[in-house]
Amino acid sequence: MHISCIQGGIFDGSEQLDGCDLLWIPAKDTVFVISATRSSKLTCFCHEAEVPTFAQCFASLMVRLESPPKSYKVYYGSNVTETVQSYASSHTTFLKLPSFNDQDTSFYINFYRNSCIGISTEYGYKLAVEYESFSNLRFAAAFIGLVLFLLAPKLCSSVALYYGSSVIVGVMASLLIVIIILSKFLPKKIAGVIFFLGSSATFAAYRLLWEHLQTVLSAHVDYLAMYVGTAGTISFAVAYYFGPPSNPRALNLIQWLIQAIALFITFMSTDDTELLATSIVTILTFYNIPYKQLFSYYRWIVTLWY
Repeated sequence: MHISCIQGGIFDGSEQLDGCDLLWIPAKDTVFVISATRSSKLTCFCHEAEVPTFAQCFASLMVRLESPPKSYKVYYGSNVTETVQSYASSHTTFLKLPSFNDQDTSFYINFYRNSCIGISTEYGYKLAVEYESFSNLRFAAAFIGLVLFLLAPKLCSSVALYYGSSVIVGVMASLLIVIIILSKFLPKKIAGVIFFLGSSATFAAYRLLWEHLQTVLSAHVDYLAMYVGTAGTISFAVAYYFGPPSNPRALNLIQWLIQAIALFITFMSTDDTELLATSIVTILTFYNIPYKQLFSYYRWIVTLWY
């Protein structure tokens, strides 16, 4: 593992630019040790796009704050200039809305695109680069997406899938209803702020819920189990009352929804857009054209070739 340091005016593998210190993210495991005595508050970590290859189609690149500073802000851009401009505009904007990505400790890097992450803080920290030339998780996602797409015609009429998805949707919908009801009891000033922020406030609420999920589960596991059990039972009863769908059009809609989810999972499995587009077109072609017709096309092409 390679270790790069920025301390005072000494730069190991880094560049000093106007407004920030620049460090390049390599395609290997690396640890950046950033000292509090560096020359600039803003440090930009940039990645140069790699040439797409089939051997690295499931490559994964992540950067993670191992020792997060007490307070910091995160800025994004496709290059150093955009990142520095984002940093400068945040200090000159008259109306400063809250940014809810300032507490992120893990950052995903697109392996085949130019990207930069700027971290502004007065404290020292460590940032680790985690590189995988072949990600088992991404390969599994591509495989699951393909299998899910091919099995969609059978899954759309599956009773187990119907009841399982009904319970999950019912629990999530009941949670949304609880949030809406609780929002009615908020003071008008707070409600006005939430209305002004719109989706940002909703996103912040989900972020806080996710960050403190383990604490909530450990402290209130009995209440959580009671809520999930009650909501799940009611959802199952409603689904049992109406029964699985039998209308052909409804089954078609469910099948298309499952296939759309499968293609989305496949889409998220790789950063190689060319390979991704080719794979999706191939899947859709082989799925929608009958095998006998494909074989006749193949014989016709062979006849023309020879």
